[in-house]
Amino acid sequence: KTEGNRLFRANDFRAAEKCYTNGLQVVGAVDPMMLAQLFNNRSTARWHRQALANAKQDAKRAAELAPHWSKPHVRLGAIYAAKTKHAKAVARLEMALGLASAEHDKVMVEEITKKMSECRLRRDEEARCESENLAYGPMSSNEGAFRAANQARAGLDETEDPMAMTDEMLQFDWNRVGMGAKKHVLLGQRARQDGRLDDAAREFMAAAVGGDAEGMYNYAICQLKGRGTRKDIPAAIRWLEKAAVCPPTQTPTATLDNVGVGEALTTLGSFYDAGIHFDQDKTRAREYWERAAELAAATGMNQFGICLMNGTHGVQKDLPRAREMFRRNAEMLHNEAMSNLA
Repeated sequence: KTEGNRLFRANDFRAAEKCYTNGLQVVGAVDPMMLAQLFNNRSTARWHRQALANAKQDAKRAAELAPHWSKPHVRLGAIYAAKTKHAKAVARLEMALGLASAEHDKVMVEEITKKMSECRLRRDEEARCESENLAYGPMSSNEGAFRAANQARAGLDETEDPMAMTDEMLQFDWNRVGMGAKKHVLLGQRARQDGRLDDAAREFMAAAVGGDAEGMYNYAICQLKGRGTRKDIPAAIRWLEKAAVCPPTQTPTATLDNVGVGEALTTLGSFYDAGIHFDQDKTRAREYWERAAELAAATGMNQFGICLMNGTHGVQKDLPRAREMFRRNAEMLHNEAMSNLA
């Protein structure tokens, strides 16, 4: 951490990031506060390198590890402001201000107050423009009608219920087409929506055991986060790796995408990129994201586009290809891709 700070002050942000990553690998899970500091410092280094998606991921992790520490929330506020998500920026900065006041950090309080005033002005201006100008609508802004991820994924607008589609699909005889495990996925989604996390985990496990990639991915997430089942990271990794090598279509004769494969590839890529659960390997991370992009997995496409935009993770800088990746992804209503394309 000390060496990373020295390099950071010398404006060698890439080397500082590497030092913080090494620190994360050394400290393990023994000292949550030290972990939070390292994640937050790495977030700041990534922020200076314009790697906003990774910076946000690190800052969120720091905030989870040290929820009463103001600095990760300040960092998240700055990241959201840079992505023109000023309502989210204000919410984070308000939280940071309360925590900094409790810490009696006068310098931090002044810094947060100044940033928050700027973000509030931008937030209020955007709200005014949206109310006065129909062209400034939810479809052309990052903070739009597609706030619910499950609605956006299904291609629905804000008036449609994504669970209605799930209920309709549950009426189909999946066994007849050799996809009996898919019903367990749908039942798991319905249970999760209703807040029955134990039932959801059981259904996803049944789908995973039945060979469904979407079930494998969802059950892995349950195990990673301890939702509805015991937290078991090694088992979750195994399910993600198993989902990642499933065929791209649901059956040999089906043209439907095998949902879950691209998502598993994206998640594994993020783990390798951040050095979480694996030794850090940027090239391998990009390979996973590139495979996910080929399957039109939204976040994987965005991450691969960032690699192409910046010329990182073992690929040459290729702005036309990056732009095309962001364009395709933006058409899928991925907020971050819209921002990157803009």
